[in-house]
Amino acid sequence: MSKKKKKYNPEYDGEKPISFLNWFLTLLLSIIPGANIVFFIITLTCARTSSKRRYATAALVLTLILLAGLAIMLWFYSDATINWLNGILEKAEQEISTGGAA
Repeated sequence: MSKKKKKYNPEYDGEKPISFLNWFLTLLLSIIPGANIVFFIITLTCARTSSKRRYATAALVLTLILLAGLAIMLWFYSDATINWLNGILEKAEQEISTGGAA
């Protein structure tokens, strides 16, 4: 029997592969609002593998860009947003006061 030689992969660098459960928990923590930013920062500073650090860096940058975009949109469209929410609340109050009958 001949042993197959493993091809050298420069991205591997001898690191252990990350398990399915590890990636699953990573993605699960990534979707929790607020906690995801803290998780990305902790992963960025404490991750043992370079792939997890790269993932945390990209996810943190993307999250911060999206938050900045949301803040800018709320700044420019705050009046429209407030009017929309007031309309929803008034409609809900009317439905409650009439007993749900339209």
